[in-house]
Amino acid sequence: MNRSREGIHVKDWLTSPEVDNNGFETVEIRGPVDLRQLTIGVNFYDGDPIAAGVDGTIRIEAGGRVYQSPFHLRASRGNGGGDSAGRLHSPFWTVLDPMVITKQR
Repeated sequence: MNRSREGIHVKDWLTSPEVDNNGFETVEIRGPVDLRQLTIGVNFYDGDPIAAGVDGTIRIEAGGRVYQSPFHLRASRGNGGGDSAGRLHSPFWTVLDPMVITKQR
C-alpha cells in the first residue's frame, strides 16, 4: 500500500484479476476534494494485451453515490509509466474528467 499526505493507493493489480467484482485498483483521497481541480490519469504500465488496446472502467464515489464510466487505452503493451508529460496525446495514457464521470459537466 502506498501512502501520502493526500491519500492511499490501496490495491495495485500486477496481473489481470480473474474475478468480476473486485478487479479494481483502489485509490482513496483524504479530505474534501474539488472535482473541478482533479485530473485522473490512467496508464497502461505493464503487460501484453490484445492489439486493440485495453478497456477498463473507472468508479468514483462522491456525495454518497458511485459513478462509473468506461475508458480505453490504445496501446498494445505497457510503457512503465513513461511519457507522463505527454499523457494527453499518448496511447499509453488516458486522462479522465471526474466532472464528466459524476455528471456535473
